[in-house]
Amino acid sequence: MPPSAHETEFRDLVFDAWLKGALRRTFDNVTKEPVPETLLRLIEPSYPHEAAGAKSGTMGEPIMAQYVLYNCGPSGNCYKVRLFAALAGIPLKILEVDLAGGEHRQPAFTALNPWQQVPVLQDGEIVIWDSQAILVYLAERYAEPEWCPPDPLSRARVMQWLSVSANEIQHGPADARLVRKFAYPLNYDHAVRLSSHVLTTIDAHLADREWLALHLPSIADCAAYPYIALAPEGGISLEPYDAIRAWMARIEALPGYVPIGS
Repeated sequence: MPPSAHETEFRDLVFDAWLKGALRRTFDNVTKEPVPETLLRLIEPSYPHEAAGAKSGTMGEPIMAQYVLYNCGPSGNCYKVRLFAALAGIPLKILEVDLAGGEHRQPAFTALNPWQQVPVLQDGEIVIWDSQAILVYLAERYAEPEWCPPDPLSRARVMQWLSVSANEIQHGPADARLVRKFAYPLNYDHAVRLSSHVLTTIDAHLADREWLALHLPSIADCAAYPYIALAPEGGISLEPYDAIRAWMARIEALPGYVPIGS
C-alpha cells in the first residue's frame, strides 16, 4: 500500500530536520561558523507542515502525525525537551496543558501520564513521560549520536548528569524557584543551602572542561541547563560561578538555541 499524504509529509519532515541538524553540527565542529542561511533555504521544504522546532496549541486539538509535547511554558523540565529539540533540529508540536486549571488531573491527560505531570511526549502511539526519559528517547531515535553516544562509558557519563538534574539540581535551584516564583510550600532555606553546594560542585567540574559529560554538548547539558539558568528567579545568584556562566554562554551560542520563553 502506498504511503498516505500524512505519512509522506511526516517522512519528509523528519528528513528535513535530520539534514538541517547534521549541517549545523558539521559546520559547528569543522568551520566553527553557523550554517549559511542561503544553504538552509536550499533545503526548506515545499510541502505544508508545522514549523520545525515548535508549534503551539492546546489539548483537544486534532493531532497530525508528528512529535507532540504536552507542555507548560514556565516549567524548566518542559524547557529541557524544547531546548534539546531545537538544538537537534527535531520538530515538535507543542500543546499547552493548563496546570492552573487542573487539566493535568483530567482523565484525558492522566491516560497519558498517571503521575499527572508535564512534560509528556507523544510519538504516534508511543507515549513517554519524564523529561530525562524524553531526552533519551528523542536522542536515541531522532538525533545525531553525539547527543547520547552508545558506548558504555559515554552513556554512563551522560546518565550521571541526568540523575544530578533530576535530584540535586531539582531539589536545590529548582525548589528555590518554586518557592520564590510560585509560592510552593517547600523549605526555602534548605533549597538555598543545597543550591550553594550543587553550584559550587558543578562550577569546579566545569573549571577545566567545556561540557558537563563529554567533549561535545550532549543531552546532559540540556538536562542541567534550564534550572541552573533559572536559578536567579529563586533568589540564587550565579555571579560567584564563573565556569557555570561560561558554560551557559556556550550553550546559548549553539545553533538553534531557544530561550525558555520561546
